[in-house]
Order: sequence, then C-alpha cells, then structure tokens
Amino acid sequence: MAKRTIESKTNIVPEIDCLAGYPHPRQTLTLFGHVAARKQLVSAIESSNMHHAWLFTGKEGIGKATLAYKAAIYALTNSIERLPGLIVSQDTMTQRQVQQLSHPDLLVIRRNYDPIKKRFPTTINVDEVRKLRGFLSHSHISKHLRVVIIDSSDELSVNAANALLKSLEEPPHRTLFFLIATNASKLLPTIRSRCRLLPLTPLNNDQLLAAAQAAYASYYNDTRNEIPPWKNLIASANGSPRRILALASDRGNDIVDSVEQIYRFMGNLSAEFKHALVDRLANSQAQQEYELFLTLFLDKLASLIKSSALIQRNDTNTDKKRNPIKTEKLGSWVELWETFHRESHEVKTLNLDRSVFLLNLLARFERAAVT
Repeated sequence: MAKRTIESKTNIVPEIDCLAGYPHPRQTLTLFGHVAARKQLVSAIESSNMHHAWLFTGKEGIGKATLAYKAAIYALTNSIERLPGLIVSQDTMTQRQVQQLSHPDLLVIRRNYDPIKKRFPTTINVDEVRKLRGFLSHSHISKHLRVVIIDSSDELSVNAANALLKSLEEPPHRTLFFLIATNASKLLPTIRSRCRLLPLTPLNNDQLLAAAQAAYASYYNDTRNEIPPWKNLIASANGSPRRILALASDRGNDIVDSVEQIYRFMGNLSAEFKHALVDRLANSQAQQEYELFLTLFLDKLASLIKSSALIQRNDTNTDKKRNPIKTEKLGSWVELWETFHRESHEVKTLNLDRSVFLLNLLARFERAAVT
C-alpha cells in the first residue's frame, strides 16, 4: 500500500486537528453530508445581513472543521466562482491560499505546536486570541468578507474566552466568526448567546462510506490492495469519518482488539496485558491512539449501561445473562462512567500523567466487574 508524500501536502509542523496520514480539514477536497447546514450558510453569505458569529457543534470528527473551511473559502471567493452547495470552482487562488493558511482575510485561532516543549498546549491561550487585534486593525478595503475560524472554541482558556467575547460583542464590519465546538456547554454562556447555532449530525452510512473511501483514495496511490473493510467498521464509527479512518489503520485495529479483550475478560485481565497497553498509550507519540482507546472504551461502557437499563425496565431474564453489567449495580456503573469521563477531561486540560490515569481506570473497572 503506497502512501503519497505527506510533506508535499501538509506542513512539517504537527497540527492538532489533523489525523495522521490524512489531509487537514482545510485541505479536504469534498465535503460529505450536512446538506441543510450548507444551505443555511450559502443563504446567509449571499445575503446582505448575515449574522456575524456562527457556532458549529456536533460530535468529534463528523466534519465541523471541514464545513467551516468550506464556508470560509466560499465567503472569501468572488461570486462568479461560487457554485451551488457551498462549492467554488476548482483550484482557485482563494482555495490555495486557505489551504496554505496564507489568505490575508483569514485568521485561524487554535492550539499551535510548541517546538521547544515538543507538544501542544492543553488550551488555546489568550495570546492566540490577541492576534485578532492585528488582524482586525487593518483597514478592510476588500469587497469580500473577513473570516475568523476558532478550532476548537471549547478549548479556549478563561482569559482567551473573555478576550474573544469583546470582539463578538462589538463585531467588526464584514467579519465572520466561525466557532467550532464538540462540547458547546464548556463555552461561556455570553459567547454562546452571541452566536447563531449550527448543530451538525453524524453522517449516515452511505455518506460515511463515501467520505472514508475518498479520504483513503486521496492519500494512497494504490487502493486496489489492502482496502479496509469499511462496511465492517461503520457500526463502530458512529457517523464520524475521522473515527472510521482511525479504526481502519493498523494501530486502530490493535486498539479495537484491546478494547474487546478488556470487555471479554472483565475482571480477569493479566498484569502483562494491562501494563503493555498502558505503556503504549502513555507514549507522547501515541496521542491519537490514546484518544481512540478512550472513545471506544467509554462508548462501549455507555452502550452496556444503556442496554442494562433497558433490561431493568423490561425485566428480561434472557438478556440479563448476556450483559456483564448487572441491573442491580447499574447506578454504580453510571457513576463510574461519569468519573472516567470527567477524569479523562482533567488529564487532557491539566496535562496529567496518562499512565497513572489509565492504570487507575483499568483497576477500578476490574473492581467494579468482580463486585
């Protein structure tokens, strides 16, 4: 399976929102799904009274950033080059500039890689948001709009969020703000109230399959051999192109196997397996594997909890034998899921030791399984 040269398509510096081996959302050629959202954006951009701030919400990896960049390209492009469906003519100057982050009327605020510490910061700091001052201070003589993309706005530090709020309260002339958020509840209520909400839903199976195949084909020269079993992965992807691509990788397959083994041998995992898994996921170079593991592990637990709750409501004895989560312990499992979810967020935002968190997670999971 021959991979195309990455350096020719992406920056050498790592990007926080780029899945290893695939184009960044701004470089994605085709957007799948989100038809209603596209229509809203086209109608608004073409009108003379477009709301100045939009909040793109939805699950991780379903195309929020891709849609935001497509909307930015559309807004920054001459009307003669615009096509229906939030599409512009192929290979325009605007497209190339946005893909290279060199367009003078586009500012992207995000967590940028620290080459000294060799890692990404845990939040978008206030210095990143202060770049707005310089960007907005230049006189805007272009007949086109200016666009600010914040990816992801739910990663703003407190000071950064307050700094952004000032710009949203007094919106500059002909400037659009596209805020992306997986968890919009983390945003300041005052920020949310100043944005037009654009909730996005996961892709359906046909859209997901098309998105996965297109992304895969765009980055591999030979797609005739070793084509991933996309249809077998759809159920675990939950409508997310990002997740299905991660699952299709060799590392993704290993993570899936590890999660299945944890649930297959609940309460009876070997110490060797646990330490090998933790050592692998705690590695600083395994960020995407770590995130995929947590997503699959917590989703599986949530699914079993939901199934157990339905069994309890319907009082089905046959299903009770199949579900490892006993209905009489349902409350304890719900509390444990909430604890895992909260602590995983703390590990991310406070940059805590992943190995300690993972070992504790597995230990508490096993204790709950045997009691």
